[in-house]
Amino acid sequence: MACAALLIIGRFPRSASLGAILATGFFGGAIIALFRVGQVGSPPQLICLALS
Repeated sequence: MACAALLIIGRFPRSASLGAILATGFFGGAIIALFRVGQVGSPPQLICLALS
């Protein structure tokens, strides 16, 4: 939620760029977790790939 809040606050460029970096890290972690579980190509993984 904090990542999304930082991304939405577009008035401050520093907070928007920090939110983008944090959101990318969050989605990257979700992708790696799904690889580790063995769900390669599952819908949640494809959504994370599309968003990042």
